[in-house]
Amino acid sequence: MENTAENFYEPYENIPPNAIQEAQNAFMQDDRSAEADVAPEERKHSLAQGFLLLNVETNQLDLDQNPINRKTGRILEMKSVRKAQDLAREAERTNPDKRKYIGPGDKELKAVEEATQEVIFGESDPRIVTVPVAGMAAGFREAMKLVHAKHPDINQVVKGTNGYGGYNGVLKGIFEELLSYRHSTEDHEFDFDSFEQKLRELKDPAKAMLLMQADAYNYIGVNPTSEQKKKIVELIEELGILTLVDSAYQGLVNGMNQDVELAQMLRKTNLPFIVYDSYSKKAQLYGKRIGFLHFSTGSAEQAQILRGNLYAQLRNNYLTGTDNFRIIYHLLSNPELRKVWKNEDIPIARNILFETKNEVSELLGSEYDFVNAQTTQGMFNGLPISYAGVDWMKEK
Repeated sequence: MENTAENFYEPYENIPPNAIQEAQNAFMQDDRSAEADVAPEERKHSLAQGFLLLNVETNQLDLDQNPINRKTGRILEMKSVRKAQDLAREAERTNPDKRKYIGPGDKELKAVEEATQEVIFGESDPRIVTVPVAGMAAGFREAMKLVHAKHPDINQVVKGTNGYGGYNGVLKGIFEELLSYRHSTEDHEFDFDSFEQKLRELKDPAKAMLLMQADAYNYIGVNPTSEQKKKIVELIEELGILTLVDSAYQGLVNGMNQDVELAQMLRKTNLPFIVYDSYSKKAQLYGKRIGFLHFSTGSAEQAQILRGNLYAQLRNNYLTGTDNFRIIYHLLSNPELRKVWKNEDIPIARNILFETKNEVSELLGSEYDFVNAQTTQGMFNGLPISYAGVDWMKEK
């Protein structure tokens, strides 16, 4: 067959669009206005991305008379993070070196590595090596690229049926087999029995990786209890399975330490484990995709070797920019900003989330008590809305 462009691309066919992108496209193409001065029944409302709002004024919550409600207010901007952004921009404006790509010898980078360890583990640890990555997908890929360099036989991943589709899209490109345990019971509790059964069914745990979330499970708002987390760590120790913990919402559910309890428990063991640590939500920098990978090794010497491996790998695979990670440097290295962030900004964000969940639960009635922030410990809850109900929301 002649090797023309037409022949080369002929096998490709249309595939369904990403559902979230499709919803965003539909919203942008809708002729109605989203401005607050338009009557509620004539206004369009985006449900694709939630925002934390301050100074909220709530319309009368009467679904019969006013089926489209509107909350007005300004989007939460953390004071500490805004100041850190200003400091990072000023440093880049006045110092040409700040415009360079991050390298492993960067003093600010070394400082932010230790500071992020303190935030998630309670203190820095010379056995742990930390590197910046641009978001969860990049973080998972870079983590497993390093693991597979010396452990190519790790070809299974075990995860819960937690409903977060973003995981599947990333993991299918990394592992040969995805195995799932039932995440929660019908009583909205973590299903430890299913978790244990799935891990014990593994023929060779050394050839598998366990994916856990630190807390605030997407999207089912069910977390393991502290006692269950202890049992989880004991089982991981018994089986010796490599564990990757995804920490996306630290501080936004129960508190800064409570939300990373599992990661802190793992640090007290001699197990190899990895933590992906996102600042996109807990610093309200969602669109900037700021994250860090933490690898727990057996010694400070191993950590230094691994650090060199990781930075060589990161430089070869994508260019690590400077400005976004220097925001976190200024946030955490400035004692006053760090104090405001932990003691003022994060509690404000957490309270907005809890108040909103309680409001939704009250509005929808006792059938939806599981949405109430007092009964669940998660960022999200799945609502039993039918296809017809989804179509109604899209139309209205």
